[in-house]
Amino acid sequence: MRFIQGVSVYLERYTYIGIFIAVALSGYLIPIPEEVTLLLVGYVAAYLSLNIYIVLALVALGIMVGDNILFWLSYSKGSAFIKKLRAGITKDRLQKYRKLMKRHMGKAIFTLRFVAGLRFFAPLLAGSLRVKWRRFFIYNLLALLIYVPLIIFLGYHFHNKLAMIISEVEIVRHLVFAIVLALSGYLVIYLRKKA
Repeated sequence: MRFIQGVSVYLERYTYIGIFIAVALSGYLIPIPEEVTLLLVGYVAAYLSLNIYIVLALVALGIMVGDNILFWLSYSKGSAFIKKLRAGITKDRLQKYRKLMKRHMGKAIFTLRFVAGLRFFAPLLAGSLRVKWRRFFIYNLLALLIYVPLIIFLGYHFHNKLAMIISEVEIVRHLVFAIVLALSGYLVIYLRKKA
């Protein structure tokens, strides 16, 4: 019994570390959209009965680490760093985002967090435009306080719904199997009478 409890504690501890690492790298080094990662984290948290408050804190911290690394890289390297990372983004579009950031810096940092595919531009543009780190940090944190619980709880809730859907699918699967079996029997009888 102690062995099982030890394994459970070990898995739970490293699950939390794994969540932090996956979220910190998601969308930057791991080519998976951040929303997918967070939905999966919420699902895993429900499935493994993890402490949701620890999960939320680790996810927010992991995202902050990733965003701050991008901020400091673009702050120190400036626009040269942005040029390397903007593959597939036109100059006009990038210029549009820069103008938006200059006019409404706080709103842009906050809003870009909620736009799939563009959220990594907030730390990059804020850094390259030499926004004060504290300002970037505050607006990014405010967005994360809404964004992280929203997506994590969707994944968490999806786990509960998925369990119900799976049980319903099992019933349908058995019903379909019975129908296919009956039709196969009927086909065999029909083909024998024809022969």
